[in-house]
Amino acid sequence: MEDAKEALTSNTEFFKKSYEDSITESKKITHQQEESIKREVEKLKKVIIETEEPFDGVKIDKIQRNKIYDTLTKPVFKTDEGKMLTAI
Repeated sequence: MEDAKEALTSNTEFFKKSYEDSITESKKITHQQEESIKREVEKLKKVIIETEEPFDGVKIDKIQRNKIYDTLTKPVFKTDEGKMLTAI
């Protein structure tokens, strides 16, 4: 009977630690993904805002470039599941 209690305690501790490790790892991965997305968005913003002539002979003023960026990145609709969507 005592062995069963020790085994139960040991298993409980093992699975609790495994669960906590999984949560920690998941949070770490989520944070890394969020940081990666932020870097990509900043890179996109820089390209859109700073590229005055995206196509040969076609110049776009700063106001229009800002509108393009907003259209690509600003959420304008929320789905029933709560996902935010842009105009595009």
